[in-house]
Amino acid sequence: MIAPIFRTLSPQFFPTAKFGNSFSNPAFLELQGLFDEIASEMEPILTPNKYSVSTNLGRGGIAFVPWIGIHSTNTTFDSSANNGFYLTLLWKYSGSGICLSLQKGTDGIVGGNKAGKIRTAVELIRNKYGTGGFETSIDLEYDKGRPKAYEQAHIFGREYHPDNLSELPDDLVKIENLYDAVVNDNPVVFLDEEGSTGSIIGERTFESTFDRDILDLRTSELLAHSQRKPSKGNRHPSHRVVETNQYERDPAVKADVLQRANGVCELCNYDAPFTKDDGSPFLEVHHIKPLAEKGPDIVENAVALCPNCHREAHHGRNRDSIASTLRSLFSN
Repeated sequence: MIAPIFRTLSPQFFPTAKFGNSFSNPAFLELQGLFDEIASEMEPILTPNKYSVSTNLGRGGIAFVPWIGIHSTNTTFDSSANNGFYLTLLWKYSGSGICLSLQKGTDGIVGGNKAGKIRTAVELIRNKYGTGGFETSIDLEYDKGRPKAYEQAHIFGREYHPDNLSELPDDLVKIENLYDAVVNDNPVVFLDEEGSTGSIIGERTFESTFDRDILDLRTSELLAHSQRKPSKGNRHPSHRVVETNQYERDPAVKADVLQRANGVCELCNYDAPFTKDDGSPFLEVHHIKPLAEKGPDIVENAVALCPNCHREAHHGRNRDSIASTLRSLFSN
């Protein structure tokens, strides 16, 4: 693979603008042959049956920046150069070197500030999946048209010149692993019209989980996107036995706190929302300094709360303020 790449880096072939639109030019045909050779030698380096390799030296006209694409064969993943995520080797306009790049297809990004949308989409992918130590910018030496779009859509990769081409095969394996992470998560990028903000939903966000914290996080991510795909649900959810830390609780403390509250939430001061079978009002006892944080199980560290206030005390945006209020009211 290295030898034919090296042979392409020649004034004989670049800039390709010299060929005009003459696809039958003998030098262009030789360059096409070298690209085919590179693609065939690249395939054994990649994991078998996971990728397709294609060459692109232009369609309607000869490309100023020709490239070789590496596309996932996962049928549920968009690895097209138009809209998806794909790996590519891009030749610099002058033929002085090449760039290995994970690219985001940009043809599907329309309306508003397209450059801003591309920039935001690229940053979202970098932030979510990392860069693996690869570079976040490339210079294709031609700041117009497709070459400029490739530079903007570059997520991460590396530049190579004749003196460091030998490092390309190892880097190809490394970037393949990073690409796999994107393929497996199958992200969908959401962008605002101005292109200044956005977010990502990956397939993992839709996965069921036993972990309540992860469940809440994924639920929040999904709620932020009204255009998400509909839920599938699970008619036969799996189960498992989980060991948890449990703390001894003094029933007299609980009884004293509930008696003190007398059926009224000690935070919002509203009556308990319903009564239980025995006719007593339903309130939940909350420890101001949690037992998990070495808080004591004593009346002075406990309050009776309605379910809404209790959930807010644990999960609400103002939970720190609530804790401070409860400490000032009840703690010694």
